[in-house]
Amino acid sequence: MIAAFNAALDTLRAAGATVVDNVTLPGLEAVFSSSFELTVLEADFITNLKGYTSKLTRNPNNITDVASLQAFTRSLAPELFPERDTNIWQQSLDLGHGNESPLFWGNLSAQLELAGPQGLTGALANLSLDALVAPTTVSSTIPAMLGAPVITVPLGKLPANTTVERNRFGNLNATAPNLPFGISFTAERFSEAKLVGFAYAFEQRTRVRATVAPYLAPTTELVDVVVARREREKFRLWM
Repeated sequence: MIAAFNAALDTLRAAGATVVDNVTLPGLEAVFSSSFELTVLEADFITNLKGYTSKLTRNPNNITDVASLQAFTRSLAPELFPERDTNIWQQSLDLGHGNESPLFWGNLSAQLELAGPQGLTGALANLSLDALVAPTTVSSTIPAMLGAPVITVPLGKLPANTTVERNRFGNLNATAPNLPFGISFTAERFSEAKLVGFAYAFEQRTRVRATVAPYLAPTTELVDVVVARREREKFRLWM
């Protein structure tokens, strides 16, 4: 992945981009060593889920907040609780407040400072950058904290001799030959137009997408399910 990313930087240079290497985001270490992001996420979940469910025109399971969502999920056999746990929801409940609390705003302010002036927007402004690029696996945290956009396109794929490893539940491949990985472009809020342009131009020069074939190809697509359901509905109407 690192070799492919370094090659991508050469592609950007060849396309006329000025690449500034080794950009430092001083707030990054504090982000990952603190609980600001998680606390904001949990408080938002408490308030926003309640607001979302209050606007539903149909709510057959009467899920109105995080507590009722957790109870329903734990009681539903296909959700596989407790093997698939609901710990982060319980942490939200244990937090004891939503995003209307004064306790929320201190965490949010710290998060925005570390991710913004000491992170993404600071780097863009201080170094006169149009965007930051990074491997997709490490690209989402800082932009997400700001509500800033990220666009990802294929960068490479794992080699043919990659060992197939299952996830901890044993039902999906975590690694496998030909598994794709990406490169991400990110910038300040509302910068989608230029990011789409950068990503499109990169794809036109690399065409990695066309080289990646799925390790396992599905035999049923969503359109097949939809069409079959429509046919069953027609049959019932004619009956």
